[in-house]
Amino acid sequence: MSYLRSLGLAALALVVLVAPSPAVAGTEAEEPPTPTVLEATPKEVERLIAAAEKANAEKDDKYLSRVLISMGERRDKAFAPVIKKAMGHKKSKVQALAIRAAASNQMEGETKRVLKLLKASKKKKKAKKKGGGDVSGYVAAAAIDFLARLAIEGAEEQVVYHLNRLFLVETRVSASYAPDLIRAAVHYLGQMKTMSAVPRLVDMLGEPQANPSDPKNPPATYWEARYELWQASEGWVRWALQEITGQKYRSQREWKAWAAANEKKFK
Repeated sequence: MSYLRSLGLAALALVVLVAPSPAVAGTEAEEPPTPTVLEATPKEVERLIAAAEKANAEKDDKYLSRVLISMGERRDKAFAPVIKKAMGHKKSKVQALAIRAAASNQMEGETKRVLKLLKASKKKKKAKKKGGGDVSGYVAAAAIDFLARLAIEGAEEQVVYHLNRLFLVETRVSASYAPDLIRAAVHYLGQMKTMSAVPRLVDMLGEPQANPSDPKNPPATYWEARYELWQASEGWVRWALQEITGQKYRSQREWKAWAAANEKKFK
């Protein structure tokens, strides 16, 4: 029995019965999308540089965020100093927007800095038990997006770590950055043909199922958030699995059988 039926969401079940299939979740492999970036015109460059200077002078983070969003949609080498500075911003959401803008502007020279952010976050996770901090999910999602869009090798372990970590608690699964993190992580792992990611990707196929008999089973709100993520990402996951393994299966059961028969490849 599916999770939605087990919750007794009759209204949603009725919609499923009445609506003509297919289901919302992707049943076909679909490469995760990446933002369209256009070359900035001279007027746009002048306007955005002036806006960034004003935002920094007035310490207006909301205004700076809008500028960075625009720099993520337009590309010009003149944006690099603004973006580099914002990548060190104390507010994680501003920092994340800067990292995304760096990807849009193909700032490959910032790769080491982005990799350091992602690797440091893993260390901070351990340090949290000792009273340390932890990286923002927004920054992690943006960093993975940067690595995926620029096709930077060498971060496979960290990306798998963040993808696994996302599903541990409801606050992460339901966070606004979760869809972006999944999209970027799945894209990266598919690009890099990361075999160690296959078990997690296979687990992401198929409608999420609650286990009422498990005393550690998360609450209904967790599974509702998981369901929404599944709807958005299953086609991307199918694409990644095909890229990594060269195999094509329709059902999660078939993928699980293949994974069980090839377990040694994932270690």
